[in-house]
Amino acid sequence: MSTPLPPKTLLRSIEPGDAPPLVELIQLAGPGLATLPHDVATIEAMVEESHADRRPTFVLERVDTGDVVGLSSIIAHLPDAAHTVTCEVHRENGRTKLRPHDAFVGATELCTLFLTPEMRGGGNGRLLSLGRFFDIANRPKLFNGTLIVELRGVLDEEGVSPVWRAVCERIFKMDHLTAHRRLREDPAYLGTLLPEDGWLDLSAIAAPLLDLLGRVHQTTEPAQRLLHAEGFADTDYVDLLDAGPVMSCAKDDARIVHDSQVVQVRTIVDTDAPRDMLIATTAGPLRCCRGVLDPEGRLAEPAARALRVEPGDNVRYAPLRPPDSPND
Repeated sequence: MSTPLPPKTLLRSIEPGDAPPLVELIQLAGPGLATLPHDVATIEAMVEESHADRRPTFVLERVDTGDVVGLSSIIAHLPDAAHTVTCEVHRENGRTKLRPHDAFVGATELCTLFLTPEMRGGGNGRLLSLGRFFDIANRPKLFNGTLIVELRGVLDEEGVSPVWRAVCERIFKMDHLTAHRRLREDPAYLGTLLPEDGWLDLSAIAAPLLDLLGRVHQTTEPAQRLLHAEGFADTDYVDLLDAGPVMSCAKDDARIVHDSQVVQVRTIVDTDAPRDMLIATTAGPLRCCRGVLDPEGRLAEPAARALRVEPGDNVRYAPLRPPDSPND
């Protein structure tokens, strides 16, 4: 029998030592991703929030080199300020309007996802995104019954939404990054800029711009397809800053939360079978990778080594892809 293929990447809970390499990694993100932390102090604060279970955060690590190549996060409960950038879209009688809405205050948000370009494909993005669901499945009481994702909207070459430039910039009279910080610091600020009824009328802007409401950035289209396959549905809400769509799913309906199984590892085996499972630890800081596992608890040695589990330990697993899911 041939030597089993080891997992190429491992998703694990963030650690204090990850801050410096993450700063270097995030420099590759370019403009438009305002939610990414860009300095060591901010990432160190994220580590503290993760350890306090307010914002569980994970890094994707190359197994062969130990290099950090991706970052993803979960906000356990969205704060009251969240509604300042989430807007309801209303279309009626040829008119399009937006208004800030608090529909998702308290919900759990899957957020802050970035994968270095050379690691995209080959299931790495799927592991980075879906591995987080094992933490939700392991600790369901920590998270809200509603899960949401705000996907990146269409941006211009400078990383700014054309909708923002056409509408919001003239209202805020500041760039979108400054507006993002201001809204987080002062949730009531937006209300002082809007008409008395709270609605922002977009009917006067060109139809091609209106068509961008709720559309994703080209590089985000695979993530949108993945989330649809995992149980998420479109909503009538967009992010004010980039006009990207908000998707939603009941926590218990998310595929991995609903379908994953826990099994005790019975034996560690050598096998050259396809690594068609996502496998995660069930206790302590999360570790998750692709690997080979059967319902009887026979776990391939490379996955056992990456997860740091031994016979007698429990692991949670689910198929890498749901039936009929598109490839990365």
